[in-house]
Amino acid sequence: MAPGLGRRLLRLAVRWAAHSVACSEAVAECAGPTVRGRISVVHLTVDTDRFTPGPADPEVRAQLGAEADEPLVGILGRWDPEKGIDLLVEAMTRLGDDLGDTRLAVVGAVHGASQEFGRQLRERAAAALGPRVRFVPPRRDVPAVLRSLDVLVNASKAEPFGLTVLEAQACGIPVIGTRSGGIPEFVTDGETGLLVSPGDPEAMARALRRVISDPMLRARLATNARRRVDRFNRDARRADVLAGLYRKVLRS
Repeated sequence: MAPGLGRRLLRLAVRWAAHSVACSEAVAECAGPTVRGRISVVHLTVDTDRFTPGPADPEVRAQLGAEADEPLVGILGRWDPEKGIDLLVEAMTRLGDDLGDTRLAVVGAVHGASQEFGRQLRERAAAALGPRVRFVPPRRDVPAVLRSLDVLVNASKAEPFGLTVLEAQACGIPVIGTRSGGIPEFVTDGETGLLVSPGDPEAMARALRRVISDPMLRARLATNARRRVDRFNRDARRADVLAGLYRKVLRS
């Protein structure tokens, strides 16, 4: 699919739909003012029985490329230009000698037309970080992966919601995200995570240095975020909200 074609098709579908549901205010705004009144925002939710705090699994950490005493940064998702993985790699090179033992785990896979990007990304990352970076195929044990990280990063240029960020918060892991799309709707900078501008590797490096070098900050961000995650608990009856919208549309 050509870049941007999916979004154009979605805008067309929303224009013709009686009512639409968006996963964030950011997504709803993308549809334009003429149809905004026919869009309801229903945020995604997280299963807090599955995604819950717990000790890191040493075996999982080793599979992600880090020993117990080495800081581990992780990013999860598909490998394409929109996800900003190349920006995170660049930020990692700017951490400085005092954080030179920090590891990066890139968990996910290449999809569709991004095969060449994925190949180049791995080559650039290996050249820049050597053994400090590990590319890991998609995993089924996502909660265990998240609990094994010291910080979860979402570096996307445009993120509709950012569910992995919410899942990491539910697991008690501090997060760094971009001021992009839906992420600022549930991450408050300096309170429940750190936010940086998309496409700014130096800002990302500063955020990484702050989190990695300050255990008290990590603990505070994780604790605050875990409290707020309750608003996005799967038990918050999202299905009931959607069913109510469907009934409303059918009656109209």
